[in-house]
Amino acid sequence: MKTETLTLITGTTNMAVIVCVEEGQSDTLYLNEFVNFIQEQISDFFDKATYNNYHVNVLNVLVKSVDEQHGIAHAFVLPDTLFSYPTSFDTNYVVPPWMVENILAQADSIYNFADFDSDGDEIVDFCMFQVAKMHTESYGSGTTGLSINDYYITNDIGAQVVI
Repeated sequence: MKTETLTLITGTTNMAVIVCVEEGQSDTLYLNEFVNFIQEQISDFFDKATYNNYHVNVLNVLVKSVDEQHGIAHAFVLPDTLFSYPTSFDTNYVVPPWMVENILAQADSIYNFADFDSDGDEIVDFCMFQVAKMHTESYGSGTTGLSINDYYITNDIGAQVVI
């Protein structure tokens, strides 16, 4: 008789969520309605998906700038993405690697990606690249177009971190 076993992943992860918008779209995000919501939903997902065995230790939503006094943030803008309205992003869309590298370079100039390396191996634990769509009823998902072998080395002082 064959016996099957289930191995649960346990531990914690540090996570960076880089938020972008298409060029020509408003880059304004409301902290309470968007940024805080993402943080709550992702942490909740990890807890539920792993039966509380795997937790998000550090989760930061990385944006170009934050104005806490007015409760807004400004997302990074994907260059050269002037799509007709409604947007042409759909499940088949692939963000070209050079666009991802452009956004990573902008984020790298603002944030220390070593904060997202919980075990000191100089590799970011988890980095999510999210394209926010505003003022549309539809949604889509795509991919960054990066292969498993693509990486970006940060300019962080003390340790270069691989994303």
